[in-house]
Amino acid sequence: KKLLDMITITPYLKKTPVEKNNYPVFFRLIHERKAHSFQIGINIPENTWDDKQKNIRVSDVESWMQQALIKVAENITYDSVKNKDAVNSDDIQEIVEKIKNTFKTLKNPLDIIKFYPKGSVESIRLEESLNKIQ
Repeated sequence: KKLLDMITITPYLKKTPVEKNNYPVFFRLIHERKAHSFQIGINIPENTWDDKQKNIRVSDVESWMQQALIKVAENITYDSVKNKDAVNSDDIQEIVEKIKNTFKTLKNPLDIIKFYPKGSVESIRLEESLNKIQ
């Protein structure tokens, strides 16, 4: 049985812009004391990133979507590694692909809410946070 604390996933903003004022969000995955960093496919302006919270500041539906997608990517990453004894670069590549393919199917807030089981803590939290900004 794997212990939850053997896996940590921390989002961070890479300080190298991919284009003018757009910075990529990366994950730092620590699994069995080995660190892996990878891009998750979200690029944001630097001033929308909250370094203390390790998340996007939500001010509108677009930033809500980006914040929710980071959470989706965290869940995909966690589910992909939770039963593994070790994680290698092929596993990371697979996770990045899974995230990319999942993001393609999540086009609006409702898609993201539906990504989680109906009535789950995450889907309820997302609905409540969306209602606050609309």
